[in-house]
Amino acid sequence: MTLIQKLMVTTHDFNEEDENSNQFITKDRLTTWHKNSLKSKFSKLSANSIVRIFPGAKQQAKNIQNEVDAFMTLFTDEMIEHVTKCTNIQILKVRHQYVRERNAKDVTKIEILAFIGLLLLTGYKTQNHTHFLDLWTTEGT
Repeated sequence: MTLIQKLMVTTHDFNEEDENSNQFITKDRLTTWHKNSLKSKFSKLSANSIVRIFPGAKQQAKNIQNEVDAFMTLFTDEMIEHVTKCTNIQILKVRHQYVRERNAKDVTKIEILAFIGLLLLTGYKTQNHTHFLDLWTTEGT
C-alpha cells in the first residue's frame, strides 16, 4: 500500500485533537505516540519466572550420613524382600537338578544386598576399564 492510498483510506481528521484518544499524532500523520507510557514486558517478573523449586538435596537425601544410608535410599526394604522372595522361588524350581543342598540353598536379604552392591561397584569400576577380578584384590586398590 502506497502513502497516498494510506492517506485516502484514513478518514480521521488529524488536525483535531481527540480528547478520548490515548495517542498523539505527529505532523506526518502516520506516526502515533501513546499518551501514557507503555509498561515494559521486562519491568516486572512474570509468575512463571519465579523459582519455586530450589537446587540442592531433596528431603530424603538431607539425612544421608554414610554410604549405607545412600544405598538404602535407592532400595527400600520392601524391594529387597521382594527380590529375595522371587530369587528363592526360582531356586526352589531348579533345586531338584542339584545333588548337594549347598549348590541351591535359599538366599538371605543380606546376600541380596551384597550382590546388588557388587553389581553397582562393578559398573562403577568398569567405567575405568577395571577387570572384574580386580574387585577382589587385597592390595587395597
